[in-house]
Amino acid sequence: MIKVGSLFDVQYGHSLELNRLKVATPDKGVSFVSRKMGDNGVAAYVERLAGIEPRPAGDLTCALSGNGVLRAYPNRLT
Repeated sequence: MIKVGSLFDVQYGHSLELNRLKVATPDKGVSFVSRKMGDNGVAAYVERLAGIEPRPAGDLTCALSGNGVLRAYPNRLT
């Protein structure tokens, strides 16, 4: 057995909820990656929030609860 932390730099995400964000078009928003099992986890495109930087392209994100637990999706730069 190998601990995940020995292979990856494990960090908590932003813990944002889609229903509290303003939806945007793909050309004006950033990808909101969630537990969604399709579309590489991209549930919507949302407006940026002041003071919160999106995770860098290439980061892997995964849910720790709900559907698709520990399913990883690479962030895409948008």
